[in-house]
Amino acid sequence: MERAFDFAHRKGALILLTGYQTPDGLRRMGAARLERWLRDRHAYNADDIATRAIEAATAQRTTVIGQDVAASVVARLAQTVLDNGAELVDVDAMIEAEFQQHRHAGIIASMPGFGHLLGAELLAAANGELTVSRPPTGSLASPAWCPFRETPDGSAATSNGHADTTAACFASST
Repeated sequence: MERAFDFAHRKGALILLTGYQTPDGLRRMGAARLERWLRDRHAYNADDIATRAIEAATAQRTTVIGQDVAASVVARLAQTVLDNGAELVDVDAMIEAEFQQHRHAGIIASMPGFGHLLGAELLAAANGELTVSRPPTGSLASPAWCPFRETPDGSAATSNGHADTTAACFASST
């Protein structure tokens, strides 16, 4: 089955592993019943997954000592990965909702390359306080929304010393 699926990028393959991990179990289930089982669990391309799983199970005839214990571990790990993915979706939604409440969310989100996650990170780095204004056209001054400022001697001063971050802030003002 490892050759048949890219488990890192196929949620349906992980769904399959929550219920069926051994060739014997897959062969007993059969393609039609497996497809129905996958569809009931909202697996995308359930027909393709079922077909590929049954083909892989048919090609595998070796029974490994301890495979039932390993199958149980695999089922639990697959479910954990699916649960973690769902948790990340929830956390992302909470971050977006919090970000959208900030008075400058629309401005920040409209900037090229800024979505709600990067915008929330910017607000966190600036401790939620940004002064939004545009520098005069052609000005080399840092944008007012940028939490990093240029020091009087012209060297970049940032909280972590990364000049590339400061350069990125200055780029939109020139």
